[in-house]
Amino acid sequence: IGAIVPWNYPFHNVFNPVSAALFSGNAIVIKVSEYASWSIRYYKAIIDGCLDAVGAPRDLVQFVVGYGATGSALVTSGVDKVIFVGSPSVG
Repeated sequence: IGAIVPWNYPFHNVFNPVSAALFSGNAIVIKVSEYASWSIRYYKAIIDGCLDAVGAPRDLVQFVVGYGATGSALVTSGVDKVIFVGSPSVG
């Protein structure tokens, strides 16, 4: 699963698709906004702690940062589902 999430409400916009993906038995790659890239360090630490607690591999959740080209690469990478939070005008 791939997810493209905006800068506003980064906690909710990251953890909602992560929980949906993991509870349905899937890995996820999340493209966060370049404006909220600083937050990945904190979210990844929380997610890794949860994955460690249940004995799941940490690489089930991956983060990428970038502009439109990064989002395009994620969408065209062959993922089976894309979760997009935002508006079409954002890209």
